Amino acid sequence: MDGVITDSMPHHYEAWRRIFATFDIPVTREEIFAREGEKGEVTVRAVLARHGIHPTEQELGELLREKEELFRSFASVPRLFPGAEECVRALYDLGKKLALVTGTSSAELRSNLPRTLLPLFHAIVSGDMVTRGKPEPEPYVTALGRLGVGPSEAVVVENAPYGIRSAKAAGLYCIALTTSLPPPFLAEADLILEDMHAVRKVLCEPSG
Repeated sequence: MDGVITDSMPHHYEAWRRIFATFDIPVTREEIFAREGEKGEVTVRAVLARHGIHPTEQELGELLREKEELFRSFASVPRLFPGAEECVRALYDLGKKLALVTGTSSAELRSNLPRTLLPLFHAIVSGDMVTRGKPEPEPYVTALGRLGVGPSEAVVVENAPYGIRSAKAAGLYCIALTTSLPPPFLAEADLILEDMHAVRKVLCEPSG
């Protein structure tokens, strides 16, 4: 979702920047974008641990709730990448089974994805629905199970290293988009494309 369908990574970055600023910890856009896809609790623990800070479960929960509230305030009006909705609808109209696999929580997902798009997905796997999020394979393995297909029958569209690793660990072909990070960060993908217009051409058009 984030960085592929919704142009929401700048909102995620700003929310995380404010959270870590309360600890006087600076974070860069590149660092947050590279971590995109992993569960929020993993991001918090990893960044704070580098500075010798280890929050309790209660403190962790409060930080994650604050981050979600900040994100929702920034992303009150969903912003889609050009061609994203058209690509999803074209695949749906072709009878393809679609799954939305995101490290974002269910609450953030509902606030950031237009309601008109939700019914087009046959399965949704959010960060709080799995035990081991990206870059582990569990999110995509879960999605395959819910769609009732095998790895050789599916294609993943990703935008960040953790998501690519998750897809490849699940045995999937992975297309990566340069919507968040430049190609060197996406080298583990099978194919690198510029945007969802290009994805639609590859997946929906016979000559693509």
